[in-house]
Parts: sequence; C-alpha cells; structure tokens
Amino acid sequence: MMYFYSRKNVSMETTEIDTSLVSLEHTITSGGDERIELIHNGLNKYHINPSDNQDVFNRGTCTCSVFTDEAYERVSYLFNGFQKNTIAFEDVRRDQVKSLKRLLNNAELDYHIFFAPSGSDLCYYPLLFSKLMNPYKPIMSLVTCPEELGSGSAMAIQGKFFSDKNQILNSVEKGASVNQELTVEYRSFNARDEHGVILDHHEAIKETIARYKDEYTIIGNLVIGSKSGIEDNISIVEECQEDVLWVVDLCQLRTSRDLLQKLLELNCVIMITGSKFYQSPPFCGALLVSDTINDKLAEAKPNTWGFEKVYTKYDFPTELKALREEFIDYKNYGLLLRWESAIVEMNLLNEYKESVVNLAISRWNQHITELLESSPYFHLMRDQEKTNSSIISFRVKVDGDFLSHDQLQTLHKAIVTEPSPLLPQYRKVIIGQPVAYGDNSFVRFAIGSHNVRYLLDHDMDLSEDTLLVQTIEHFIKEGRY
Repeated sequence: MMYFYSRKNVSMETTEIDTSLVSLEHTITSGGDERIELIHNGLNKYHINPSDNQDVFNRGTCTCSVFTDEAYERVSYLFNGFQKNTIAFEDVRRDQVKSLKRLLNNAELDYHIFFAPSGSDLCYYPLLFSKLMNPYKPIMSLVTCPEELGSGSAMAIQGKFFSDKNQILNSVEKGASVNQELTVEYRSFNARDEHGVILDHHEAIKETIARYKDEYTIIGNLVIGSKSGIEDNISIVEECQEDVLWVVDLCQLRTSRDLLQKLLELNCVIMITGSKFYQSPPFCGALLVSDTINDKLAEAKPNTWGFEKVYTKYDFPTELKALREEFIDYKNYGLLLRWESAIVEMNLLNEYKESVVNLAISRWNQHITELLESSPYFHLMRDQEKTNSSIISFRVKVDGDFLSHDQLQTLHKAIVTEPSPLLPQYRKVIIGQPVAYGDNSFVRFAIGSHNVRYLLDHDMDLSEDTLLVQTIEHFIKEGRY
C-alpha cells in the first residue's frame, strides 16, 4: 500500500511512504534513514543483517545489534498479527508507552513520551519545542561531545536534514534546512583534546548562557553516554535551569533510574534509544518530557514549523491532541517493532537486581581492560574511568604508530565480516565501529542487556571475551588494516 501526502502550505512532492508489511526483514529495516537499510550484499552499513541473528557474538552494542532470540519471537508474533489485521498499531504503541514508564521506574513523576526513528531524529524535537513556546526568538544550540554523538546529530541539532531520506520522505537534500525560516546559532564544545583527554566546558557554557540568554532561546545539549561513554556533569543544569531548555542525551541508555528521575525533576528533555544497551536492531528513539514542558506545548498554538517533513502523528503523545493532528497519519511499523524488541530485553533484564547487573558489567570491564593493557597492540583511551563501564574504547598501535581512522575501518570490516579463527562456533563477531576525533580514531567493545544476562547465567565465563581480544590481535598480525 502506498500513501502520498501533502498538506496545505507545505510542498512535499517527493513524499512516498511505503507501509506494506512485505516481510519482517523488510519491515524491521524500514521506516528510517538509509543507515538501517540492507544494501547489495544483504547487510546494512554496519556490515550486519539484524534478522540474521544465529551464532553471532556481539560486543558492539554501542553501534548495531541483531535480534535476540526472545525479542525475535515477540516481534514475529506482532508482525503476523499486523499482517492478519488481528493486532492494531495504536494498541501496541499505547502498551509500549505504559511499559516504558514502568520499566524506567518514574511512576511517581508523570511524564510524556515522544518517538522518533533514531537518536538523530530526536534532535529536532527541542527545536520544535522552542518555536512552539517562544515563536519570535531565534535559537542558539550549545552542544557538548559533537564528535561522539550519533552520525548526523550535529546537523539535526541545527535544523538540517542529516540523511538522504527519512521516515516521511524518500529523498531529501542532506544538509538542507528542514525549514528555511528556522535559523539556529550553533556552538559546539569538543569532547576531547588532541591527546584524547576529556575536556570540561562547565564554565565556558555558563558564560555563553549568561551572554546570550536574553537574545536567544537557548537549548543546552548535554550527553551522558557518548560513543565512548563520556558523561557530562549535570550540575550546570541546576545552576542555569531557568534560562535554558536542557536536552540530555541518554541515547545509550546505560544509566540508573535514579538519574532519569532527577533529570525529569529538573525539567530536562531526555533522549533515549532502545538500540544500544538494550540491543534492538537499529534504530529506535524516544524522548521523555516532563509535565511542565508538555503543558506548555499543549498551551501553544499548534504549528509544525516544518517538522511535518520529519515526524508523524504517532510520534507524539496522545495528550497533545491538537498538535498531533498537524502531522501525517502514517504508522511506522518498523519503528514500532524495533521498540518492541528493546522492551522485551528491558523486561528480561529487569528480572535481575540492578546491583547484580552493575557488578557483572564491572567484572567484564576489568577483565577486558587487563587484556588490552597487557597487549602491545592496544592503548586504552585516556580518562576511561570517567566513562561508562559497559563501553571500553581503545586505539590500535602497530610498530609504534597508531592506526588511522581509515585503517581502523578496514580492520573493523575484516573482524565483523570474516570468520574468527579463534571463535569458530560463531558465524559473525560484532564490535563497535571506529570513532574519529581530530586526526585520531578509536574502536570500542560494548556489552548490552542480553550479553549481561548471558554472562550472569553462565557463571561470568569470560573466556570468549579473551578469545575476542586475541582474534583482533590475529587480524592485526595478518596486516588486515
């Protein structure tokens, strides 16, 4: 079935939305930008087919995951129900909202959930919110860790298309403004210096806010869990709470429920995804918004501000009825099923005590760290202790020189596409993609919910992780970079 959509005052000639439920593989890799789609080799840009999940050893939950067996069973059930018209999209979305609120454990503080196909797509929401609440003021976005955010997030934060297509449009001009009338002053604060040291921009951000708060609506974008696990200090939120719409990137979702509660109490807008720690196929994003901000949005005059080219009616909470009606009535089954996959994992991990999970992650981190430090080929990123324990970032050194970003990409592709000589029981090994900073680059190991559950159910047997490190050494010795 095809839908063609155009709204008054909006030119969307290139719109063509395919909602056909052809197959589960097709659906789970649709409803987003080109990153999630399978290309000519049957894999996505991360060298993975999310539906091809048998005999896979995954230590790349910061980048891309395949289905877990439990999630695949649940998603297949829903998919069949959609095909037979025995299950309704709206009912599943409503249940997902209830499940997320229960699992994130903020029942005593009511909040609202917005959806988007990816973490980068979530970055448009604060721009829309700012224009709805302060339509006549220009926007200034302050951004920390820009080089370690999801690819495209920096462009989305500036109100630009970050990809060649999205869930609404089959073709867009990457880098073009979503709305020509929307101007965003962009100020970024790099995560690390040229030596890899994590930088503290607390005072610089405060000074910028004090200088521009009267002239601009200021959006402050902080990150707690970047690609290498960097966690910003949130004390600045309490110090500058009145003058800024604070957006906290928790997209990795490697955090405590207490922190979520605190951030919502501070009226922060919180970005999460289910496709990192909770190992859903990529991508699925959600925004947590407090009652206070949601009430302001409900009071504002409904206006899409150009973001009808990005969001659908079902991305907005039902409480914002008037605003929802300004957006296209398109059901994104791919996004819905990817979130269902994450919620399955969230439910399963919720059966374990948080302290037990944290201890397992800590033991894994210590084991991998010791292996990396004992090898002549690996060099841990500096300030590792300031990052999340479930992600370990390291550089690769050969004959006294660190591998470049291009060399690490070549090495990464060999690792994730070729059989491992030391882990023959697995058809595929996954590790996190390389991340460039300045002229340098690092690669990552990251464990997620399914990995943690497996380790806890197998007496924390870390022998395969040892073989993973040795596998990478093997590829390095063979010159596969």
